[in-house]
Amino acid sequence: LPEGSKRSEPGELVLDFAELARDPSSTKLDLTNYVDYVYSGASGIVKPEDMVVDLGINNWSVLLTPSARLQAYVKNSVVAPAVVKSESKRYAGDTILGVRVLFPSYSQSSAMIMPPFKIPFYSGENGNQFLGKGLINNIKTMKEIKVSVYSLGYEIDLEVLFEDMNGMEYAYSLGTLKFKGWADLIWSNPNYIPNISSRIIKDDVPNYPLASSKMRFKAFRVSKSHSSKEQNFIFYVKDLRVLYDKLSVSIDSDIDSESVFKVYETSGTESLRKLKAHETFKRVLKLREKISMPEGSFQNFIEKV
Repeated sequence: LPEGSKRSEPGELVLDFAELARDPSSTKLDLTNYVDYVYSGASGIVKPEDMVVDLGINNWSVLLTPSARLQAYVKNSVVAPAVVKSESKRYAGDTILGVRVLFPSYSQSSAMIMPPFKIPFYSGENGNQFLGKGLINNIKTMKEIKVSVYSLGYEIDLEVLFEDMNGMEYAYSLGTLKFKGWADLIWSNPNYIPNISSRIIKDDVPNYPLASSKMRFKAFRVSKSHSSKEQNFIFYVKDLRVLYDKLSVSIDSDIDSESVFKVYETSGTESLRKLKAHETFKRVLKLREKISMPEGSFQNFIEKV
């Protein structure tokens, strides 16, 4: 490739931390109108700017497994923007997601690296604000998941978690980070058979409304075994991509059913309202209890709500 040119990557983009570092504004979620709705009088406590959040790297967090939530581990398990050196053969000059997790030694532990809010299934114009920014649409069969990682050689396993519109969680194992340098970690569907899995046998799916077919990124999860004496685990993530077969339905071209019945808009607006109320409640409590509530206690609360 010519110097400075970007190579074309296969698959659909789910998250690109270099893009989020350059400009996270397209991922803004405004919660200001929900403050007093979920917590009476809270508008006098929190600042309006505290209730506008986005997927910028500084807003991500590490959620430790309960057994590791002592203050020292919570305080030192963080994310941070990391600049790739200009002489790097990959992603030179890009700012990507840096992760440090501090685990107890000789203890089986795990941690999730999470976005600042649940990715909405429906938000913005036509509900597509987060497509390519944590959300994938029209999924029939997942074929492959790829995460571009820079590792320092720690013996720790990496997974990526997705969630569908019914609340079902899917965990995809990407293997160990016990290598040094850049690598594309890949999960491949062992049950996928090309030309069979993708074949359309019968178009028996109603055109409108389509059943649940979206998935959202939930978290990266790292796990260490009890045999490991290491405590610090550091690694970096550039992006996450997926390959999948899409649902195939006939196009209802004679009548725009959505403009008539607004099923997607109605259900999407309601799901977004619930998500915003939920996220506002968490954020108000975190801001209110920032001093009086130990961070480990708030992590316990976050896991429950």
